[in-house]
Amino acid sequence: MNRIALFIRLTHHHGGGGMESHSRVLVEGLAKRGWTVDVITTGRPDGVAMLTEEGVRYHFCQSTPPAIYSPAWLKAAGELFEKLHKERPFRVAVSQGMALVHNARRVAHAGVPIVVIDHGTWMSARIQRFKMVPSPERPRILFKWFPRIVREWWKARILYYLSSRIIAVSPRIHDSIIRNYFVRKGKVVSINNGVDLSFFRPPTEMERAKARQELNLGETFTIVSVGALVPGKGILEAMDAIAILVRDFPHCIYLIVGDGYFRQELIEKAQRSGMGKIARFLGRQDTDEVRRSLWAADSFLMASIGVEGAPLSLIEAMACGLPAVATNVGGNANIVINGVTGELVPPGEVKAMADALGKVLKNSKPDMRRAARSLACDSFGLVAMIDQYERVIESVVGC
Repeated sequence: MNRIALFIRLTHHHGGGGMESHSRVLVEGLAKRGWTVDVITTGRPDGVAMLTEEGVRYHFCQSTPPAIYSPAWLKAAGELFEKLHKERPFRVAVSQGMALVHNARRVAHAGVPIVVIDHGTWMSARIQRFKMVPSPERPRILFKWFPRIVREWWKARILYYLSSRIIAVSPRIHDSIIRNYFVRKGKVVSINNGVDLSFFRPPTEMERAKARQELNLGETFTIVSVGALVPGKGILEAMDAIAILVRDFPHCIYLIVGDGYFRQELIEKAQRSGMGKIARFLGRQDTDEVRRSLWAADSFLMASIGVEGAPLSLIEAMACGLPAVATNVGGNANIVINGVTGELVPPGEVKAMADALGKVLKNSKPDMRRAARSLACDSFGLVAMIDQYERVIESVVGC
């Protein structure tokens, strides 16, 4: 039996974001192709231990904090793997990010090959943050970070060493793994994230008009962001950029889709800065609602200042024919082509972001929308993504 164990810190049942959505469509796609998939994850507040959904079994390690790499979960996940493996052997174990780092030796000892899916290394995130630190502060920050840098580097290096294959979700992350962790090139493969292109598609004129009416947008220029409301997503910087933009585009609305612990601070900032009527916080939305928000918008904004793998929200926007402004971090440069499908800007540079948004809004023609859709269809389809993952897994298990 072709049985897969997937380790992940949190799933869509916990809420989650892009990585969790990626895991969901991947395991459901593999299940439809005949693979038996068991997902091992952290606990749920309601105490549910296991459920089956779309042919995939989700195991929630009870009495472990949700969504946290806690010592309790690391221990429970390893023990659960051994128990399930004895019942019916796994052919491969898949680690979403570093979820398997503390149990890699245990899995390898059981004779089960490991595949790591990397959405952006911890080292890359720290390098990106370090670049944004003012020069006089860099020695102090480096001294402060150094012990953890060494510790986290070794953890990742061990996981990469014990794995059979490493899948990077963008070419930039592929290169980062090889460069920063001294992994041989043949071990790492780059596979683009994919979305359902039949669902995320450009709207008809009637669908767009209906979406804008439901969101009460009127004759405004509308910008949308989709993602977790946490500091690393750069929503504070995005709001500062919008505040500059409205000087030239006074009839501008900024839709913010998502939730997180930073939400209240963002709302208070909007009220203090006079953007209460411009920034609209729509909260967490289901897939249909996200698509409606994309259909209603004129441009997509991704202002992340931390590392990004290959953001699904950005790909979904492109698939809907939305030109995008995105910071040049992680895999964003693999998705946004300057002047063709949108604009790339340096992370944290508010004026550059505002200028890029103005440029896109002024020059957003059908050609740019068609180019965004075309790129999504050529490089970021869900079926193609699952095909490539299946080939990698088959090569590891010897199918």
